[in-house]
Amino acid sequence: MDTERLETPVAEQMTTPVRTVDPNLAVADAARVLWDERIGSLIVDGSDPAILTESDIARGVAVGVDPATTTVRELATEDVVTIPADATVRDATVRMTDHEIKKLPVVKQGELVGILTTTDIARGLVPGFDDVVAAFQ
Repeated sequence: MDTERLETPVAEQMTTPVRTVDPNLAVADAARVLWDERIGSLIVDGSDPAILTESDIARGVAVGVDPATTTVRELATEDVVTIPADATVRDATVRMTDHEIKKLPVVKQGELVGILTTTDIARGLVPGFDDVVAAFQ
C-alpha cells in the first residue's frame, strides 16, 4: 500500500454523481435500487440531509418494520457526517473510524458533490484492487 495516497484529496477518490432518492419512497423500492445499482447507500433528497444505507434497512427489518409501507425518511440516518471535498483520504479514514461509518457524503461550499466509501478508499490505496474483487465474483 502506498501511504502517500492517504494525502490524496477526497475529491479524487469519491464516487460521483451521488444516487439520491425521494424521502417518500418505500424502503422496499429503495432496497431494489441498492441491489440493482450495486451500491450501499442512497442520499435522501430534501432540505434536511439524510442517508439510507444497507445497514439501516437491515436494522429496520430486524425490528419489524414493513419495508413495503415504511418510507426511506423513516429509516434514514439524519445526523449525516460529511467531509469537505478538499480534505484528504487520511482525514476521511479518521472521520469514518471516529463515527463508525463506511460512507461519507462529500460537500463543497455546502453542496453535495460526491460520496466516499471504504471501497473507494481501498481502490485508491491498493493497486489492482478491482482485479482482486473481480476474482471473487
